[in-house]
Amino acid sequence: MILRGLWARRSLALIVLIIAVVPIASAAVGPIYADAARTTILRDAVRTAPLEGRGWRYSSTGSGLEGQVADFVAGAPFVTKPVFGMETTSARARDRRPYLLIWQDGQCAHVKVVRGRCPSAALEILVSRASGFKLGSAVKLESIMGDKPGADGQLQPAPLRVVGVYEPGTPGDPFWFGRTLFNPAGKPEKDKADALFTARQTRGDVYVLGNNPEPNKGAWTDWATTYVVPDRLRGADLDRLTAMQAAAQSAGANTSAIVYSRMGDTVKEITLRAGTLNVPTLLVIGQLVGLGWLLLFQTVGDLVRARGTEIALARLRGHGRVRVWAFALSEPLLVLLAAIPLGLAAASGVSRLMVDAMLPAGIPTTLPAEAALAGAVAMVGGVLA
Repeated sequence: MILRGLWARRSLALIVLIIAVVPIASAAVGPIYADAARTTILRDAVRTAPLEGRGWRYSSTGSGLEGQVADFVAGAPFVTKPVFGMETTSARARDRRPYLLIWQDGQCAHVKVVRGRCPSAALEILVSRASGFKLGSAVKLESIMGDKPGADGQLQPAPLRVVGVYEPGTPGDPFWFGRTLFNPAGKPEKDKADALFTARQTRGDVYVLGNNPEPNKGAWTDWATTYVVPDRLRGADLDRLTAMQAAAQSAGANTSAIVYSRMGDTVKEITLRAGTLNVPTLLVIGQLVGLGWLLLFQTVGDLVRARGTEIALARLRGHGRVRVWAFALSEPLLVLLAAIPLGLAAASGVSRLMVDAMLPAGIPTTLPAEAALAGAVAMVGGVLA
């Protein structure tokens, strides 16, 4: 019956539908474009931030770091898979420079192995060309002890066998989280030795002389790094990013973990820049919704008045007030409900054109909840009419 009535008044119903689509689409364009602009702000801020301002480095000498980091990145698809590592520092006899013995998951893909191979077993190391260590030689560090006592019953420095020689990789590689583990120019330094890369299994075959006078197999520093990937960010991720930074600060203050990051500065910049979008967006949406209401008041009223005779007959037949109202509003409400998805679809298309023309390439458009809400509010004017 409702559809027959709409067909009988199809010209007027079509006009109402078109006029209803326009304010709904106009109101929804603002939030969609604002979300895309917010995405641009997030991505630009992360791209231009220093390495330490793009992620976090968790480190701990205790246990449970992997679980802590897994909880930290859970529900954040815009960050990289955590890269885990371990390290300890020691001097060498007749060489007071500190040597960093380190394992970092994927390490050999970020240096150039010029001779030999990457360490794959306990007590194997990869050294820099600048170090002067020969392939096949043994390097002994004063604090890295073998797990078997010598003839005198005392632990002796473990022989770390050189199985490969490397040259530094790309300067500024984010894999190292801004750390300088070797001279980028590949030259020896007087005050610092290049890192010695080892296999993860080395940990189980050596004792480390740390602050505790007793040798300890657990005296390593475990750590993990994770980065924000700019191209994965969306405008709605700002709240999640802010929460992650707060969680990192809390972990550094309330747990045994040490969290190093300058992400706090990045989040502050993003929040400041994104905040400038809120007021203009609300003003534009409010103006468009107001204009839409004026249009809908007139056109929906015309559609209802076109049914004046039918409504009067319904009253004469003795139908109650509720049934008469339901009968009178059924056609306009159906038209307005049909206008919502059409208006949102039109808003998405227009927003896509605006984003392509005004924002950097590759910025996605989504339909945030604010856009659907703005469209629904714009439709309310027709209901009130």
